[in-house]
Amino acid sequence: MSSVDLISHSVFRRATKEVLTYLAHRHPMSLWMVTRANGEDWIVLDSMDRSYGVKGGEVFRWSDSFCSRMIKGEGPRIAPDSSKVEAYAEAPIGNQIDIAAYVGIPLYDHHHDFFGTLCAIDPCVQPETLAESLPEIELIASLLMHIYEGEIEKNRIERRSLGLANDSWTDTQTGAHTLRAWEHDLRTAELEVEVTAQPGGVIVIHHDFASADAAAFVANLQSKLGKFSKIYKIGTHELAILMCNISENKQQEILTLLQGFTNRISVGYHSRRATQSFLDCYQLAKSISQYSSQIAA
Repeated sequence: MSSVDLISHSVFRRATKEVLTYLAHRHPMSLWMVTRANGEDWIVLDSMDRSYGVKGGEVFRWSDSFCSRMIKGEGPRIAPDSSKVEAYAEAPIGNQIDIAAYVGIPLYDHHHDFFGTLCAIDPCVQPETLAESLPEIELIASLLMHIYEGEIEKNRIERRSLGLANDSWTDTQTGAHTLRAWEHDLRTAELEVEVTAQPGGVIVIHHDFASADAAAFVANLQSKLGKFSKIYKIGTHELAILMCNISENKQQEILTLLQGFTNRISVGYHSRRATQSFLDCYQLAKSISQYSSQIAA
């Protein structure tokens, strides 16, 4: 299935389009968006645009945005006249495009991990009554995230079922997933990036373990990683960890975890940027990793 087909079949992405269509009719701001925040990348997943020319797939700088200030509590979720809010008036994005009114609702999953925003802007000041719509838009944002989480969990279950049904996806010597599993999961992750612009990254581990020690290392590490990050055997002395839909903060936690293991490994790491593939991340992480006792990031 191509990325275009995957997006068209995604319940979440269909829901974002329906939500934006509804909100643009109900509250006719010039631009409504569902966005994804990933490090300094502020990615537009979908948009309903009347005047700005912003399309899905565009990437802006997160720290420039009104939304980054709203998340930090520096400004309200709805500002009918954004020039009256100091944090918004000073935001760099205001020097790039004309913004006089703002709506921004944070999108969190049930773990309270930050996803992005449901937001809108307009070049004209809006009536003060716009602020009365906050409970309605917050409810829509919450329901949208329930749809997102349902789709992500469904995909995880399907991948796990496929893996359990295919014994050739587990390396008998180490217990890690095989190169075949890596290639499959890499393709799947690339497709899902098209749907959710998910954060993630790759860790490459070089080691000098014998088979039995490698198996113990993999089992110990996997038990600490949990079900959301898999370990793959790429070569005789090379392992990789594919981190899909995992924030940069949690990626750093995994790196910290690796520091507590042994000096018989070296680690390379790269966090995915909006313009990069997971294969890019793997190649960059591999180029960093050398046979030394130091963690490289």
